[in-house]
Amino acid sequence: MADPRRGWVRGLAYTIGLAVFLAHVMTLAIPTTRPDWLSLEMRDLAGHFAMLFTFALVYRLSFTRAARLPSLATACVCAGWGAACECSQLLISTREFNLFELSANIIAPLFVAALFYIIRGR
Repeated sequence: MADPRRGWVRGLAYTIGLAVFLAHVMTLAIPTTRPDWLSLEMRDLAGHFAMLFTFALVYRLSFTRAARLPSLATACVCAGWGAACECSQLLISTREFNLFELSANIIAPLFVAALFYIIRGR
């Protein structure tokens, strides 16, 4: 049985996923104050949504039409990845966990999966 995903697109998706993870854990500057878990910065929120949207879009495009439940797989894998990326910041003292960013990391893949489900019917 052939792999239901296109290999090169899947590789690109995983490369983007790695970049998303690195963007979550790399520290370029040490913050002077510890922000609140509920602080809302629209620029950061848009960046998180864009990163996970791109990852989920490319991941979903890596499936062929013969694949079973590709939108569900995209939602589970990419939303889980986004949640893991944000939650990993709890372990890094110079990074800040934020509930709004966690929400954006989960909502973006769900949005991509829903779009494909509506457009392609699966």
